Amino acid sequence: MVHALPRQLQRRQHALHQPLLRQLKKVTRAYTAGKEAASNREFEDAVAQFTLALEESKLSHCAPFTVQLYTSRGEAHLRLKQFKESLMDCQMALRGDDGFKKAWMTRFSVLHLLERHDEVMNDVRPLLEKFPHDSEFMHVANRAEFETRKAARPRYYEALGVSSVASVPEIKQAYKRRALELHPDKQADKPVEEQRAAEAEFKTCNDALEVLCETMKRQLYDQGYDYAAIQERVQNAQKKMNENPGCCHGGR
Repeated sequence: MVHALPRQLQRRQHALHQPLLRQLKKVTRAYTAGKEAASNREFEDAVAQFTLALEESKLSHCAPFTVQLYTSRGEAHLRLKQFKESLMDCQMALRGDDGFKKAWMTRFSVLHLLERHDEVMNDVRPLLEKFPHDSEFMHVANRAEFETRKAARPRYYEALGVSSVASVPEIKQAYKRRALELHPDKQADKPVEEQRAAEAEFKTCNDALEVLCETMKRQLYDQGYDYAAIQERVQNAQKKMNENPGCCHGGR
């Protein structure tokens, strides 16, 4: 009888642990199945498996495994272009661990696809303050800045009324037509606001003529750079040519 009580306690403890072990096995199987489905590009199945794992798991939302589950499901939602759901999963993951990099990167990918580049910049700035040498966060910040400037730049082809494949003579002809339309003499009788708008549009047309009639500048514009960035890159290229004149003449 001396050893009966400990054995009873062991059996009771074992009985209490059995449901937890079964639950852990279910969660692990679902998570593993979700990862396998994602690797096979079966993203709907991956979402279903990660959802099952989250439903079966009784862990706190702050637990590292739960954070990983939300992030994995968010990545699968992203692949399915279910952007709202992906952002919600990233939010849940970051609520559990606000420094979890995979969740941040998934969130940034979604925001870029939604063209919400200003939100990316607002999010990544404090991260760069905490991790100033992180190359991925720096890349995200650079892309957000580039896309923001690209969205804000004037639309040169539309300003001149030509297509993006217009030839230089076509661009020059279109410029002459627009310059006549926007000339200050033709705006004299119009309200001040319209005169100012025409003046701004005339400047845009001048910039468009300059950029679209020079091969390098046009290539940079077509790649997404704005006027200031184009000027900077052209100046840097010219500076390198001046510093290394031999590189443009076969090394002579």
